Amino acid sequence: MKVRPRSPDGSKSSRKGHVLLPDRWLDEISEMEPAKPTPFPADLGGLRFGRLVAQSRCGSDRHRHAKWLCKCDCGTYRAVARQNLIWGSVRSCGCLKKTTRVLDLAGQSFGQLVVIGQPEKRHSQRGIYWTCRCSCGYEKKIRADVLLAGHSKSCGIQSRHMEN
Repeated sequence: MKVRPRSPDGSKSSRKGHVLLPDRWLDEISEMEPAKPTPFPADLGGLRFGRLVAQSRCGSDRHRHAKWLCKCDCGTYRAVARQNLIWGSVRSCGCLKKTTRVLDLAGQSFGQLVVIGQPEKRHSQRGIYWTCRCSCGYEKKIRADVLLAGHSKSCGIQSRHMEN
């Protein structure tokens, strides 16, 4: 949107896209402080962002944002957009996701279920499955997020619980 002062004779403009402001607003706008500079320099070379260290500029992405070649602590190189480094939305080459900590649920009880074993599938797309034993003796593999959220508290077979 373009801002244009009123004409000297006070007539309104008919140009599309222009906004006419009163003179007192124009004075306030001219007295405003200029925008503060970004705390990051244009050259990010040598700066650390999480596990990444910016090495050199390597072009631009399709939105014309500067891309930087970064070296991760694991030794992998990756091209990352400048704003993603500054905003903190990219902190590694992807190795950070691979090294996420797995909660040890062994021995914990969730309702009638007791976690008895280490997971077989450690990192499947659907989550980590733990072997659980129900109070009726039935064993079942249940995802950790389902246990932690309290969505599963028994093996689900009501007839086995009626006999006990």
